[in-house]
Amino acid sequence: MLRVTVELVPFGDEERKRKIAEAIIYNDGTGDFQAGNYVAGFCEDGWLGSTTVKNHRRAQSVWVLVGATIIKKFRGKARERGSNV
Repeated sequence: MLRVTVELVPFGDEERKRKIAEAIIYNDGTGDFQAGNYVAGFCEDGWLGSTTVKNHRRAQSVWVLVGATIIKKFRGKARERGSNV
């Protein structure tokens, strides 16, 4: 299992840091030695939902898996929240 925590650190002051979001990513146990299948859940001021990533090549960086879960879950969502992104 991976836990990805996003912290806000105002002006770099570690004493004022606070967690603002979290993702949990786990292997669903159905992959093989070369590729894994993963489930990711997201929280930010409450539960945001989950997604799956299938056939992630294990030889890739962990950041590729983290990025894939974020893209799959949130692609197109920025505009829904009023962002200009």
